[in-house]
Amino acid sequence: MTRAIEVNGQPFAVLVESSTNGTYLVPPIVLDEDGAPIEGHEILQAIVESGFGITMPVIRNANPGVLAWVDRTMAMLSFSLQAPILLEDS
Repeated sequence: MTRAIEVNGQPFAVLVESSTNGTYLVPPIVLDEDGAPIEGHEILQAIVESGFGITMPVIRNANPGVLAWVDRTMAMLSFSLQAPILLEDS
């Protein structure tokens, strides 16, 4: 089962609860100012390869300040939800 986790009233991450793989947080897809993914490459590839549809939050026009905010927010959510973050190299 998946559910969107909101921050400031907007979808920010996805909480995945699996009977086989446990519970974990999937970070948002982050795009740069040109629309190219700078975080979330492997997540996008895994979604495509799975054949399943999932709605993922997307952060557009990211700069280094936005990336730092995403990292801090994911750490806060991970702690408060007691769910590890699915990292790119997982």
